[in-house]
Amino acid sequence: MMSSNLTAPAPAIRESEALKQLIRRLEEMFQLDRGDLDFGIYRIMNFRRDEILRFLRSELPARAEEAVRAAGIGDGAAALRRELDKAIAGAREAGFDPEASPRVRELRADIARAGNTAPDTLLDQIWTALDRFFGRYYDEGDFIAQRRGRDGVYLIPYEGEEVKLHWANKDQYYVKSSESFANYVFRLEDGRAVRFRVVSAETERDNNKEAKGKQRRFRLAGDQPLAEEDGDLIVHFTYQADEDDKRRQDALNADTAERILALPEAAGWAAGLAAPAPTEKDDKRRLIDKHLTIFTAKNSFDYFIHKDLKGFLARELDLFLDREVLNRRALNEARRANRMEQIAAELAKAEAVERIATEVIEFLAQIEEFQKRLWLKKKFVLDTQWCLTLDRIDAKFYPEIAASEAQRREWVELFAIDEIRAERLGDVAYSEPLTEAFLRANPFLVLDTKHFDEDFKARLLASIDDLDDRMDGLLVHSENFGALNLTSARFRSRVDCIYIDPPYNTGSDDFVYKDSYQHSSWSSMLMDRVLLASNMLKANAPIFTSISDDECYNLQKLYETILGSNSFVANVIWVKNFSPKNTARHFSVDHDYILVNSMNKDNWTPTLLPRSSEADNRYTNPDNDHRGVWSSSDLTARNYYGDGQYEVTSPSGDLFRPTMGTYWRISKQKFEEMDKDGRIWWGREGNNMPRQKRFLSEVKQGIVPQTVWRYEDVGHTQDAKRELLSIVPYKRTEDVLNTVKPTKLISRICNVTDNPSKNGLIVDFFAGSGSTAHGIIRTNHEDGGFRKFFIIEVSDYFEAVTLLRVKRAAYAPMWKDGRPQELTKRGYAFKYIRLESYEDALENLALAERPKDLEDLFSAKDREAGPGRMSELRIRYMLSRMLATEAKGASLLDIEEFRDPTGYTLTVLRDGVETPVRVDLVETFSWLIGMTVKKLHAPRRYRSAFVRDPRHGRLVWPRRANGRIDRDAFRTDPEGAHWFRLVEGTLPGGEAAVVIWRSLTGDAETDNLALDAFAEAARLNARDSEVRVVWVNGDNNLQNLRLAAPEGDQDEDGEDGAAPPIAMKVRLIEEDFQRLMFADTDTSGIL
Repeated sequence: MMSSNLTAPAPAIRESEALKQLIRRLEEMFQLDRGDLDFGIYRIMNFRRDEILRFLRSELPARAEEAVRAAGIGDGAAALRRELDKAIAGAREAGFDPEASPRVRELRADIARAGNTAPDTLLDQIWTALDRFFGRYYDEGDFIAQRRGRDGVYLIPYEGEEVKLHWANKDQYYVKSSESFANYVFRLEDGRAVRFRVVSAETERDNNKEAKGKQRRFRLAGDQPLAEEDGDLIVHFTYQADEDDKRRQDALNADTAERILALPEAAGWAAGLAAPAPTEKDDKRRLIDKHLTIFTAKNSFDYFIHKDLKGFLARELDLFLDREVLNRRALNEARRANRMEQIAAELAKAEAVERIATEVIEFLAQIEEFQKRLWLKKKFVLDTQWCLTLDRIDAKFYPEIAASEAQRREWVELFAIDEIRAERLGDVAYSEPLTEAFLRANPFLVLDTKHFDEDFKARLLASIDDLDDRMDGLLVHSENFGALNLTSARFRSRVDCIYIDPPYNTGSDDFVYKDSYQHSSWSSMLMDRVLLASNMLKANAPIFTSISDDECYNLQKLYETILGSNSFVANVIWVKNFSPKNTARHFSVDHDYILVNSMNKDNWTPTLLPRSSEADNRYTNPDNDHRGVWSSSDLTARNYYGDGQYEVTSPSGDLFRPTMGTYWRISKQKFEEMDKDGRIWWGREGNNMPRQKRFLSEVKQGIVPQTVWRYEDVGHTQDAKRELLSIVPYKRTEDVLNTVKPTKLISRICNVTDNPSKNGLIVDFFAGSGSTAHGIIRTNHEDGGFRKFFIIEVSDYFEAVTLLRVKRAAYAPMWKDGRPQELTKRGYAFKYIRLESYEDALENLALAERPKDLEDLFSAKDREAGPGRMSELRIRYMLSRMLATEAKGASLLDIEEFRDPTGYTLTVLRDGVETPVRVDLVETFSWLIGMTVKKLHAPRRYRSAFVRDPRHGRLVWPRRANGRIDRDAFRTDPEGAHWFRLVEGTLPGGEAAVVIWRSLTGDAETDNLALDAFAEAARLNARDSEVRVVWVNGDNNLQNLRLAAPEGDQDEDGEDGAAPPIAMKVRLIEEDFQRLMFADTDTSGIL
């Protein structure tokens, strides 16, 4: 509850226009002008809205007035005006014009100067200076790092580099990665909630490129536009292509508002929706108009989070005070004229501006840092599924698989198994339900664990040893920054190649950017993602990037900033168009670029490309040379060579010398040696200009990659389009754009970066339709390789396009008209996961009630500060500690919920509906610690039969003669009270580790006794155990059990243990989960 002191009238403040403008600016920056919003960060700010508003509207002005008063500033002009009146009267009595009097002119000048030191004037100057300072950096929700010099000139940080790359948003994270259709909620004056939901959204396929002339817009849904749910009004929208490209969203908003108010379902809501919400520019604006504008803008524009807002604004404030608030020339003049009051006024103004600006900066930084923390935190895994071809699955699971109706329907849809002819399978016919014989006859059908219950999935995964190493691929449905951030510990220095096809930022594609910041938005977006991904590369691994002319220059400069100035390897030109564009205004652009960079290019050499049969056919053996086929090359060159000016005699007796301006490439001595060795070709008749013979057996077993890749070799855009249409069903072929890449292009990249085993890991974090994964699968099919893929895609079409394509490619790499053409030669297994989004993290925020004892302390201090005033203690807490202390929610990690690892949930928006989703804590933690999972055991419940020791009254296990727990006392039981799941694996440094997840009953004694028994059953305390780290959730004494093995302990065969137990660290999951989720992933300090 807010203290009574804060509800008392605030001290009276003169509300000048300058102050009103500053307050409007501050309320906009703190987003307090949207007090009726009820989601995300708005919900947090609005929870303390009254307190914050009181600070902005009353405390800040009062503090400025105090600074002016403390400087002893009074109305010095009043005394001067009285003296002026006397001087004027004296001049008139003397009979001359007062304005000609030197004394009158002097007094008027003094009055003009003194007017600038009047308290009210000074305060207005303070308000104006503050508004000018914050207004120059704040722009529609973002703080743009525009470092100001004098006279409108900008400054950039320069540290002596030869070439400096800088852009406006360099100090910011780009967080608008896709359209945000998250929950939008606002409340009417009577407290009822109105929710905007998008029920149908067409999102672009392959790199989110939007068809030119068909911009997507928000419109009221045609079917059931309004509905009521649990007392809330739900307004349904579509987000689809608009055939009228000239129509603006604001015009649609106006039409939507009128339609909503006219609908019968809105009758009980119309008055609240039409309530006035005027602005200076639109005094007729209504509440519904306001929120339609915010909603459509929120979903259509990017925004940023500053990396160090406090440091940036503090540095800018110092320059601002020095250059724009303190007028050095005026101060020097006042000092020479001994006008001390003017000097005091200038210094008081600067002090007030500094004090107030510093406090505002501290508050802004708190909000920005809070959002940055949410952005940078490792995201939860919300769903984990596995796809495996049947040849990778133990036949004992076939009866359950054959009985799955959901899996059968997917196989019919994906692979047309109902069209497979019986004779092809050896008289094994398709049937409903499927038979085990049919499964055995189709070993490359791709099973998806999403069609099975958790028990089946757990047993299936537990049957696979070296689980992660057996996977051929990983797909992540997530914003790519979050996905790279979570997976970085596991893949650090393990990736052989990165290939990405980012948005080209042409202005007509769908990369969204803040007005006037197109290229800087793009640069910020790519910078941080490439920086994260580069840490995954092996020391000499390359990164390939498709790009066009629009950003090619900026992209290479980015790579030099990230990887080093010597990172550039090549700029490959991909001739992508089969037919020139005769409708082009200037030139038909028939190519894209593929920039090739490497952190250590001196230690990376591209793999030679296979020689084509056409190239080999150019080698012949017309003279039956015993060294085999050969081709000839010119022996002359234009470069001057002093020893290359001589005459030679052919076998026919003809004399030859190089033509004018050319020279022999070799000396005469070398020529004669080669001729003697039969390496000079004079022609069939021995009378031709000599040429050098080059034997195929002596040339490189491959071709050095060239920088021009022609579509005949690597495919063109129409090839790519046909490939995608053949494997992914599209309603309209025009939806498939030319930005998709052909799989032959991916194969070329694979071949150029291959290691001898052809088993490298290739990453693509702009996966689009899945061309990279498909290309890798196809290349493996063609050359028998074992390359792996890791791809990331954020779009809503992830499952309908990206995942579907990978499933189909794993079954058959080549397709035509939606039907497989040639089945794979080997099985595949891959995992796909879905991550919490930044919007999910925001939506799960709440603000805890402030502890009563803390609020009581604030109230007492407030009363000491005076009527209606806020105490310094309350202000300092609000400015710097409020969000960190009071914000809570599942997205911020609720450690208490770890008592039941299967019960941790987040509320996310699925298909426009808020849905509780279970977080996969097991999977999330494995990524946080960078574990390569060897064995993911199925969860088990145990029945425990403790006995009470009469000697001390504590519960103990009954034990056998060898000192081990009686197995009958700790047995698996589906109804048992104690649930365990064991994960075995290795850490990035190669150390063996296990994670024990358990449910806690609330009885620490029995929980830890059960843990002791489980650890013994898992042989974690065996003397030959190689485990170095054990993680367990919940307080425990496992470390003591490990290190304090009973004297004379025996193994299962009754033999005395000889060697002491190996040291093993036992760590709390909760502690490391918290530390790693909110910090850079670094497991180096675990051991």
